[in-house]
Amino acid sequence: MNKTIIFDFAGVITTTALFSRVATTLAKKKEIDREFFLNQMRDHEKQYLIGKMSTKEFWKKSCENTTISYEEFQKEISYYEINFKILSLIKKLKNKYEIAILSDNYEALYDTIKKDKRMENLFQHSFYSHLVQASKMNDEEKIFKLALKEMQKQPENCIFIDDKEKNLIAPKKMGMQTIHFKSAEQLEKELEKLEVY
Repeated sequence: MNKTIIFDFAGVITTTALFSRVATTLAKKKEIDREFFLNQMRDHEKQYLIGKMSTKEFWKKSCENTTISYEEFQKEISYYEINFKILSLIKKLKNKYEIAILSDNYEALYDTIKKDKRMENLFQHSFYSHLVQASKMNDEEKIFKLALKEMQKQPENCIFIDDKEKNLIAPKKMGMQTIHFKSAEQLEKELEKLEVY
């Protein structure tokens, strides 16, 4: 009962990772090389994720040498599809456990999340990288330390769920229980193993 369950956003609560979908959609629409465009986004992703770059600046850097307009870019990087099985699971778990979200996130996406009624009142605690200026990608343990301090939790009382295995290294090292997310069904089984029902 004392456990806090911490969810990643993209690829866990949403059905796909964000930038790879953006690259696929816009590359096809604009007939540009997907890998080239994705690499341009990745080159500046770290600064955007920790709030050191605005959406407009990120667009300028990522879409250099393309015909992608700011409006097209903003629309795509703000879009996501919810995994409704995970949403249902969170609502069920919320009756017994403290639930948090910890996400490498950014300005344009956060603006959409804030308006999404489906995401309202799901989490007792929220940690978005661009707001706390620390990310899983950049700082490894820093964002988790910030989260533990704010939640006043010991790492051994927390379970962190992420679709990227590399993002589980730091919290595991700190003493958190971790789950590498693959599907809603797999997640439920993994939680049961940790005596979360």
